Amino acid sequence: MTAPEQGQPGNGQVTVLAFLGRKDPKYKRIDTHASIIFLGEDRVLKVKRAVRLPFLDFSTLEQRKRACNEELTVNRRFAPDLYRRIVPIAKEKRASKLMATAQ
Repeated sequence: MTAPEQGQPGNGQVTVLAFLGRKDPKYKRIDTHASIIFLGEDRVLKVKRAVRLPFLDFSTLEQRKRACNEELTVNRRFAPDLYRRIVPIAKEKRASKLMATAQ
């Protein structure tokens, strides 16, 4: 995988973000420098951007997963009802839809 340009999401995330953006029209999308957040009525979905910035490197899936785990560990102490779990988003082999599977 080629590292993403500074501040730009990786090519693989374009499909994921498009899917999440049309999953439920009631979700409001909020973009930050490091994440894309989808605010729904009863849940929030947060995707770490595949970016490399001077102060953070989320350019690989492994780095984003580690950052998610660290964020969950820290924030679950203070807001366990908000920080419930991490789910990978994957594309099925034979279908064009994406599936989020719980860990």
